[in-house]
Formats: sequence, structure tokens, C-alpha cells
Amino acid sequence: MAKKTKTKVGIKKPGPVHIKGKEKKPTGKPPKRIRMLMTLANRNIYLVGHSYNVPQEVPVNTARSWVESGAAEEDKSLAGVPKETK
Repeated sequence: MAKKTKTKVGIKKPGPVHIKGKEKKPTGKPPKRIRMLMTLANRNIYLVGHSYNVPQEVPVNTARSWVESGAAEEDKSLAGVPKETK
């Protein structure tokens, strides 16, 4: 007698798919100010050499992506001239 084999017929369940946009978000502190290294425009125009406050003038995710791509750098200079104390 011949041996019977079972064959499954149907559609294979797809495995998990890695979506590029759904990566982990950075958990560190966002930069407080950024200085633009190139001119960019979306709804607003961001000019080369100008500094922008992150949560007020530029969204946090946008600022992080610009810093990572090299379009901007974190500006650690003081916002104004400090008063001289003697």
C-alpha cells in the first residue's frame, strides 16, 4: 500500500513586516535651541546661521531629524549677553 502524504492548501500567514517609519523614538532630552547650517522651508523659512527655539518655533521631531541629518546643529550658546558681575 502506498504511503499517503498530507498537503496543506491555502495562503500562508504573513510574518511581521518591519516598517521603516515605525522605529523607536529617541528618549533623550531634545535640543533647546538649534542653529541652521542650511536654509530650509516647510510652512516657515529657516535661514542659515539663525538660531531657533525648539518647542516654540520648531517642533521637537523636526529639530531632532535636522540635527541627525546635518541640516542643523544644537546651539549651546547663551540666548543673550549675560550681565557682568564684579
